Amino acid sequence: MKRLILLFAALLVAPAASAQWVYDSDFPGGENPNTPHIHGLGVASNGDVWTQSYYPFTGDSVAVSPFPTGDTADCNATTGNCRVTTLRVYKADGTPASFSPIATVTLPGGEADTLGGSLVRNSDGALNWSYDTGRGLRVVNDNVYAIFFNTVYKMDTSGNVLDVLTPTILDTRGTAGPAVDNAGDLYLTGVFPGDPVAKYSGSTLDFIENLQNPSLGFNRTLFAYPDGNTVIVPNYSAKVATVLQRPDDLTPYDSLTIAFEGMAVESMAIHPTSGKVWASAGSPNDLPTGYWTDANGVERRYQPHTWYEFDANDVLTDPTPAPSDSIVWNNPGDGRPRAIAFNPEGTVAYVGEFNLASPALQKFTFAGTAVQSGPEVDGVTLHQNVPNPFNGSTDITFELDNPATVKVQVYDVTGREVRTLAQGPRASGSHTVTFDATGLAGGVYVFALEVDGQRVSRRMLHMR
Repeated sequence: MKRLILLFAALLVAPAASAQWVYDSDFPGGENPNTPHIHGLGVASNGDVWTQSYYPFTGDSVAVSPFPTGDTADCNATTGNCRVTTLRVYKADGTPASFSPIATVTLPGGEADTLGGSLVRNSDGALNWSYDTGRGLRVVNDNVYAIFFNTVYKMDTSGNVLDVLTPTILDTRGTAGPAVDNAGDLYLTGVFPGDPVAKYSGSTLDFIENLQNPSLGFNRTLFAYPDGNTVIVPNYSAKVATVLQRPDDLTPYDSLTIAFEGMAVESMAIHPTSGKVWASAGSPNDLPTGYWTDANGVERRYQPHTWYEFDANDVLTDPTPAPSDSIVWNNPGDGRPRAIAFNPEGTVAYVGEFNLASPALQKFTFAGTAVQSGPEVDGVTLHQNVPNPFNGSTDITFELDNPATVKVQVYDVTGREVRTLAQGPRASGSHTVTFDATGLAGGVYVFALEVDGQRVSRRMLHMR
């Protein structure tokens, strides 16, 4: 009865973890095909978005020689091609990178290799073609780690293969998505329960050690804190994560606790500027069952199709931590939230779902009060607009330590100038201008202050 009362009360008050992220668009959108069945996602320092599908993308194939003599269900005898799973890379504006899609690569030894497909000889000697499913992807310090079934490819952000690893300790049913710490050390485990967490050197991909086997259920991803002293194994089918910890890099991972109780976590990421941890909560296939308590003492249930933001320490000390923010999949269906990544500035989030045909990747922009983009300018302070979010008009205040020539402009998220609010010389001190958005579409806008050729900007959210 207590929980029923609290849940009813939750309907009467505003959510404590109010979302500051706004759906922008399906990605990449436009004339480019939307990537289906997302299983891996990462963003490079230049803003390029790396995507990996679980299944072959429509039309992706490579010439195979010798041509299979056995199972040819995924091959075309007329063209001599067979289906493959690829990596697709897009610039921030959604246009494909010049080297995308990546289907075949040159290994460090000079031999050619197909990323997402292989010839396998069966017991009667016939050659079968098998495409390899995409199992996960991370981009850390501009190294790309992409897994196709049981093979890990380490690449640079131009698509060149730096190293390859085929773990021997994992079962034959495939690898879960990788974890990578800031040293580049790699953590792997299998999808099914029973495999250990294996750690490999970031520089050589040599095996370092097997961590404990804490698996309580099926895994789709691993997550490592940047210092490498904490590794989280989200067992989504058991709706709990196991946490392996050590106090420093000279000590074994001998601490075992749990996290995300009641959450069916299938994807995790760390925000590049705040250091907050993001985790998905579940899907209609594995509904979250956990509750967290907000600042008003009200119990709230984690929701499917939602990625939550948590304080990194809270994750380790509270099995049902209270989130501080969230991203909710736009127009949810039957998908599983399998991927999340941020641009280097932390102002754009990309989230992907598996079990969805195209489109299965969405872009969100940050509209909160804590983000200031662009360089800081000495002697200039640009305050967040008040109110924010706003409906109709809002005030923008800036302060100058010295007299200066200024320009205050507003842009939409595509970079199109919407309005100039102030232009010309201003005395030192505080100045306020008003932005009247009457008649403009709701959404995220950027307001920018230019002072003597230098620029600082913030984002605001217009609600209609």
